[in-house]
Amino acid sequence: MFARSRFLLLTRRWLPTLKLPVTSEITCHGPPALKTHDGDQFTNHAHGKDFLWSTAIVAFFGFFEKHDKDESELVKQIKLGVLAMQRDELDKAERLFHVALKTAQDLQEDDGITYVYDMLANVAFQKGDYKKSEKLFTEVLNRALHKKKLPEDHNAVIDISLKLAMCFQHQNDRKKAEIGYMYCLEKQEKKLEKRGMDVSNDTKLLWAKASNWYAHFLMEEESEEVNGNDDPQTLVVMNDLSAALHLLEKDEEAIELLRQAIAMGKKLSVPELATYYVNLGAIQLHQNLYHLAEQACRSGYNVAQKFQNSEAEKEALTCLENVRLLKESEGQDRKRA
Repeated sequence: MFARSRFLLLTRRWLPTLKLPVTSEITCHGPPALKTHDGDQFTNHAHGKDFLWSTAIVAFFGFFEKHDKDESELVKQIKLGVLAMQRDELDKAERLFHVALKTAQDLQEDDGITYVYDMLANVAFQKGDYKKSEKLFTEVLNRALHKKKLPEDHNAVIDISLKLAMCFQHQNDRKKAEIGYMYCLEKQEKKLEKRGMDVSNDTKLLWAKASNWYAHFLMEEESEEVNGNDDPQTLVVMNDLSAALHLLEKDEEAIELLRQAIAMGKKLSVPELATYYVNLGAIQLHQNLYHLAEQACRSGYNVAQKFQNSEAEKEALTCLENVRLLKESEGQDRKRA
């Protein structure tokens, strides 16, 4: 399990800088648009299902970039397979992709082979065959790591790993799913921390997608555990659930849940109370409620000192510094206006 009471603190740290709509629908692009032989327009999204393609995967394969104006049989087969997916003709899509796979193997077109494996994995997922999808995504991941020699934190590797985590979740392997989601989040957050504004859009979008999927995972995993009992574990679950609600842009619900956790935490005198205050301040800061955010983070700092919780004390000070900087920035903007 990811370290309790830390999730929101980690994800919030980058939002003021990157200005990312972390839970908006992320369009994941596939092959370039074209006209089919029967005149239909081939679009590059699949009914808004963001599980399918990603810019990271397409860039990694490099297949359609190399074959942008290519009308070879392999390209036609792949594009018709994707078109069948867009029409929800999944059995037809699977048949076309198997034909394309045989063609790619005959041509020894490695990027094409890997791309088709990825599309077959997506078809299996849409059909609800999560075990088969897992097996195919594992093959794609192995090809990325061992044939392409990509580093473990490469965006394409993260994208595939994220899909594998979703496969584990649908197979009720909660432990593997959470490990997968946290792996993806931690790798992307390290890039954001190291590179700041120089980070690529793909990196930002993958971080946002990982945050979104993990938030939904937490909602499913923990919503049933909040039973109103006055015990410390319930407070931990409420804190995690508030983080998920925040990532789903349900800040008012997150704030109400944190206020309940704080009220219960005061009665039970738990050391995690400082974190709940800081998380409340982080969300209020996100809403530009600087005075309330400052109050919450200062309360968090005082509680952290009382319990000698050095980590929460550091986070509270960071929150207070962010409040100060944003208030100064807003004041300068007013002067310039």
